[in-house]
Amino acid sequence: MNIWTIDDVVKGTGGSLLQRGERPITGVSTDTRADLNGHIFFALRGENFDAHEFAGAAVERGASILLVDREIPKVANEVTVIRVDDTLSALQKFGTWHRKRWVGKLIALTGSNGKTTTKEFCHTILSQKFPTLCTKGNLNNHIGVPLTLLQLRPQHKFAVIEMGMNHHGEITDLVSLSLPDIVLVTNVGRAHIEFFGTIEKIAKAKEEIYDSANVTATRIYNLDNTFTAMMRARAPGGCKVIAYSGYAKDVDVSLKDKLLTLEYLEVAGTIGGEPGQVRIPSFGRQQVSNAMGAACVALACGIDAPLIWKGLQHCRSGWGRGQLVELESGAKVLFDAYNANPDSCATAFENFSKVASRGKKYVVFGDMLELGEAASGLHREMGELMAAIQPEAVLLVGQHGPDVEKGLRASGFKKSIVISKTYEEKLATSFGGVLQTGDVVLVKGSRGMKLERVVECWGPQNFDKH
Repeated sequence: MNIWTIDDVVKGTGGSLLQRGERPITGVSTDTRADLNGHIFFALRGENFDAHEFAGAAVERGASILLVDREIPKVANEVTVIRVDDTLSALQKFGTWHRKRWVGKLIALTGSNGKTTTKEFCHTILSQKFPTLCTKGNLNNHIGVPLTLLQLRPQHKFAVIEMGMNHHGEITDLVSLSLPDIVLVTNVGRAHIEFFGTIEKIAKAKEEIYDSANVTATRIYNLDNTFTAMMRARAPGGCKVIAYSGYAKDVDVSLKDKLLTLEYLEVAGTIGGEPGQVRIPSFGRQQVSNAMGAACVALACGIDAPLIWKGLQHCRSGWGRGQLVELESGAKVLFDAYNANPDSCATAFENFSKVASRGKKYVVFGDMLELGEAASGLHREMGELMAAIQPEAVLLVGQHGPDVEKGLRASGFKKSIVISKTYEEKLATSFGGVLQTGDVVLVKGSRGMKLERVVECWGPQNFDKH
């Protein structure tokens, strides 16, 4: 069944029809490695590639339409060819055109920490009753957002769109693309500080999601974060506001943690005036804030409080985010290495220091990336915080291992520290060889460090490759 007609694609992209084919149109893609059967193939360009060179391969893999901005060799008559001024701009324009035809509610969220988990929590709660689309993986940029918008179908009641950024103006552009009905900044921290210089500048860039949204959009604010609380004070008059806090009064959602274990977090409080208590099957006290943000989104979507409480007991964080992994040795790993910045690391260390363990605790820590000139000092700070865990041993992977070691030693840590500037499987295997039943290892670091390789060589029992 066609999702769009050829004329729809021409109109939505602002292109010119060069060849009218007859293959059905069922989706969109930018990658010739994927199954392109029935898809519009947007020939994008990057610093080191030009997808126009793979137009023939796209046809062989079943593409229905080639969307190009330069001349390409002749293709089979059954394939449609549309030319535009710029393929990336055309993809974005088509995403917005398609979104405008959709009649559901679109939620857009960003934040230094917790945005992906909050997105997943929103999806879990909303999907209990209504078909809901949400951003997959890390498709949260100027390419991923329009690709996600083009996944919208008439049956979807809601869409939860994650927005990432590392420069000013990016969130503004993504809001203009997606036209959200509900907007949220989960918090502001020191992620991507290399590109901004100060946390105040990061906050200003995050606030673009509120500044750029239509005045009719519902704005959700976290009053427990200094910067997002100040954003609440600047909310435009006349807009609908929903707020959450574990401490402030007169908010729409207020939750506090009651018990933290490796397997779950028990929280209690009120959602839309409805008191309750629930176990959230995710690790870490930061999940309280994520749960409050998701609960506010659900309230903004008209979901009743009892159903929100019910949904929270099914909310799980995703791959690499406080993920509990069982090992053949009987030990367990808290794999929290999808991403890392100073604030998320500090939270992880605090959580790990307070959770009970039958055996010994260990830490594997990889570099935090995108910190610029502040990197050395921030890594030393992480060492100082890590010392409070009192781990049996620490494995440091990356160029800033010596900085972390300085922080550990300065805080009185006297046990074993193993440092490797790059990942070494032999070293990782040796480190894991001492793990026994009851032991727990926190694995934390930036995604670019690929610390899943450490876990994979320890005999994981429930760990999917990503």
